[in-house]
Order: sequence, then C-alpha cells, then structure tokens
Amino acid sequence: MLRKKRQQTIQTTEKTLELLQIVASGHRDLNINDLSQKLKIGREEVLLLLVAMENRGMVSWDNSKKIYNPGGEVRDMIKKLARCFSRTCPVQVAPVLP
Repeated sequence: MLRKKRQQTIQTTEKTLELLQIVASGHRDLNINDLSQKLKIGREEVLLLLVAMENRGMVSWDNSKKIYNPGGEVRDMIKKLARCFSRTCPVQVAPVLP
C-alpha cells in the first residue's frame, strides 16, 4: 500500500511539473480539455493541480483571457536562480570593440 502511494505521489509530482512547463512555455490557447489530453489525465485532476499551483503562486488566472500564466512565485524563483548562477558561474561579457 505504501509503495502504491509513493508511486502516485511521484506521478502527481511529474504531472504538476509537466503542467508548469506547459504554462511557462507560452501555450496561451490551451484550455482545460487540451491540457487534460496533453497530460493524459482527467479534467478534474488538471483543475486540482492548477488550483494547488495557483494557491502557491506558481500560476495565475487571467480572467479576461481565460488562461493561466506563470505566477509571481515563478518570477521570484527565476530571479533567485539568476543571482545564484551569476555567483557560481559569472557570465563572461564580450568587450565592446571601437
């Protein structure tokens, strides 16, 4: 029983990350049915994942366009990651030629 629960948790996590990737990739014309087909899960599960992600700030609902967009938490994570990478792997800037 515990093994099955772990497997379900991993699958749900995989679908959540896949859904975030889809939203972040700019597929603006995908509705719930499209997302359900892309993820190969039911509409209800897609909605539950989106609501959970919205509660955590990972996605936000645009009521005028009827789409989900990456949320503020994703933007904050990007900024933090950019700072982290700039410290560990500074970007080499090419010198400006006259």
